Amino acid sequence: MKKLLWLFLLSGAAATAQKNLTIQQATYGQYQDFAVKSLTSPQWRPDTHTITYLDDTYQKLVVRSEDSQWAEKVLITKDELVNALKKDMGSDFKLQIFPADYAWSDKNTLKFEVEHKGLSAIVIYNVEKKSVINVFSFVSGGQKFLSKSGEYFAYTNENNISVSKAAKTDLSDKITADADKAIVNGSDYVHRQEFGIDRGM
Repeated sequence: MKKLLWLFLLSGAAATAQKNLTIQQATYGQYQDFAVKSLTSPQWRPDTHTITYLDDTYQKLVVRSEDSQWAEKVLITKDELVNALKKDMGSDFKLQIFPADYAWSDKNTLKFEVEHKGLSAIVIYNVEKKSVINVFSFVSGGQKFLSKSGEYFAYTNENNISVSKAAKTDLSDKITADADKAIVNGSDYVHRQEFGIDRGM
């Protein structure tokens, strides 16, 4: 009985042994042939059983949903986004890739950041209507904060704070107007260090 058991174990091990690998597979296979496939910039779409992510070319926002049996479908392309933004950003506006830092505000509204002509802009975009809801421009490198409703945008310009509402009309209110650079307003670094607060505004 023991001999039969040993014979069974040895024959099973020989039958299930690993296949022979080529030099290429043995050295680079972990990065190519056997690498885990991952999603780029995955985000769950709120109030739906849907995940969105960028395709391999970084040109399209792709969606998979429970309703479609997790089949891949293009939600919006970089070119559609550029065409919608040209109305607000100018006819020479371009994007190299779909913004990887996008985030969902609700199931139909995306927000993301783009740069153009030395300025940064927070864009609020409706994916169902394929239209721009609002664009908030600000000087790159400053602190920024968008309200939950998406109607107000606060940002720092050097050492001062400004707040925008209805950014398409370029209405901006300066909250502070300190010429002295030693007075710092809105910096998360200063306030975090001095008071334990996680943002300056």
